[in-house]
Amino acid sequence: MHKPKRRAPTFWKDGPNDPSVLRGELGRRFLSAFVSDFARKGRRAIEQLRRHRRQDYLRLALALLPKEFRIKEVELAEVSDEELAESLAAIRTLVKQQEKERSSIGTSLAKIDSDTPSPD
Repeated sequence: MHKPKRRAPTFWKDGPNDPSVLRGELGRRFLSAFVSDFARKGRRAIEQLRRHRRQDYLRLALALLPKEFRIKEVELAEVSDEELAESLAAIRTLVKQQEKERSSIGTSLAKIDSDTPSPD
């Protein structure tokens, strides 16, 4: 037999025991404690992470980068052919630079992996 879902009593809604209010308070307190702890020990913890768990250090660094970049919208009708050609050339140059950086990062990561002792 199907049992109906239990709902929180209506007196909880927007009250001091409302789960969403409690989660918000818990989150606020956690972040406050985290910021305080990071202010005291953060630099040292990051240095230790970089030395002992390089793969996690790189994951952290990548996680902090923006997922997307905001680009100013420009009407193409406002851009001359010369400006468009210059922009395209600059983009091609940037793409080549990024490809070089990626290949050097890949080489660096491979070196890090080969230098990192196995956890065996």
